[in-house]
Amino acid sequence: MNILVDSISKIVINAGNIEKGFFQVDPSTELYKIDNKHGEFYTVAKGICVYDVEELPEQITCDGKYCYTEEKGFYNNPDWKPDENSEIETLKRENKVISAKLDYLAMMADIYLPD
Repeated sequence: MNILVDSISKIVINAGNIEKGFFQVDPSTELYKIDNKHGEFYTVAKGICVYDVEELPEQITCDGKYCYTEEKGFYNNPDWKPDENSEIETLKRENKVISAKLDYLAMMADIYLPD
């Protein structure tokens, strides 16, 4: 089992069978291919670390709640806010995670995105 971790925030981004390389979806860019129970995904390899783990503990999710380092293992993201049992709050948090990923990808592609 592999996990994808943001190299700066250490937030667990995704988990599954992960391989690095140049794939048909974009042969000019080095990507990570993630294959898990949700399907097959690709992400830019720059700025992301991959770690081998024995297994993904059942409580660990890839929604920004958990971080990982080799020294500490899995731990709670200190910036994550607990769910207030509101679908709107959950969507707002997911939007922040997606916006951060989009900003990162735009930075890597040297594209300006207005606020």
